[in-house]
Amino acid sequence: MPRVHIATAVCRRRRSRKSSASATCWRARFDVSAMKCASYLRQALALDADFGAAAAELAWLHWDADDARRQALGLGWTEIDDELYGNLAIAAGNPSPGYYQLISELLVREHRSDEAVAALQKAIALDPSDSWTYEGLSQALIFNGRPAEGRTFLEAALRVDPGWTEWRHYQAGLAAFGQGRYEEAVAQLEQVDVRSPNPWTKFYGLHVLVAALAHLDRLPEAASALEQLRSVLSERQEGQPNLLIAQQFFVYKRQEDIVRLLDGLRKAGVSELPAGMEPESAERMNGVDIGNLMIGHELTGRQVLPDVLAYHSVIAADGSVTRTVGEEVVTGRMWVQGDSLCTAYPRKLTGCGAVFRNLSVTPGAPNEYILLPRFKRYEFSVTK
Repeated sequence: MPRVHIATAVCRRRRSRKSSASATCWRARFDVSAMKCASYLRQALALDADFGAAAAELAWLHWDADDARRQALGLGWTEIDDELYGNLAIAAGNPSPGYYQLISELLVREHRSDEAVAALQKAIALDPSDSWTYEGLSQALIFNGRPAEGRTFLEAALRVDPGWTEWRHYQAGLAAFGQGRYEEAVAQLEQVDVRSPNPWTKFYGLHVLVAALAHLDRLPEAASALEQLRSVLSERQEGQPNLLIAQQFFVYKRQEDIVRLLDGLRKAGVSELPAGMEPESAERMNGVDIGNLMIGHELTGRQVLPDVLAYHSVIAADGSVTRTVGEEVVTGRMWVQGDSLCTAYPRKLTGCGAVFRNLSVTPGAPNEYILLPRFKRYEFSVTK
């Protein structure tokens, strides 16, 4: 077999040595080898433009990029996204299990877990012996509000590829948490090694562990786990733990599932918003008021941070939204989640924010409301 044609096998072997399916291709410890894999995969695609499995593995590489990986590849973040979605488009022409596995992760993060489950069923039809597909289906089903079924597919992954990994312990803990079985969740999540170089298993696992311990009123242990989560977030330059981060990465279909997580985190002392984010002279709105204000209406105002740009959103009664910021127009979905407003757009995934009444302006005047996602600030009024 020519060297370029073993590219996906080499890279997938490297991927399989990691401790989790979500670790996907080549963690930061393997950046040099990742670059070699990328080179082989590109050579393979140059010889066979329909080599969908190679394109899917290239997409995985860019989806998994952290700042160290990005710098090693010599790319900016916009280029990372371009490589991810460009290679996914190629992979879609001749889809492999790896393609469906990645598509499902993106769909879950876009609040579309029904479609994620359907995609992974196609992956099983292509290769019923791929344990990553079963792990992905377990994850998608849990976020779809079906944790018992999710655990069943985790068991299927264990039959196909025996042996517990840290990621599988996390998935078992997440499934138990989704069923309110907090003791079982803690027992599984405590198997995740916080000294591991794999950041994502720790990131996800510690969020759920903190919440589960808080629900059990084991608050000193929850505080200790929260300190570990702070360390993980600091390493990833994500700031301090807050509920907007949790809602960005834990994208549940059902309201009661995200509420369970947020209530536990809140009980453990996790802040609602990033430090210093809450505006002065403003009153936070609750979920009912946010829905009445925004869903089915048209908003006009400005983005204030990180850049000042014109802002306009048209929101239908079903939550479909077309948003214009400056020259950029995107179409996606909007929904109220607890006391937060969440949106999901292709390539931007899910983000949630708090909505405030701006008490420094007269009601009915321009920019009488403030929307604060994690990294931006919008000021707007309802114009229709």
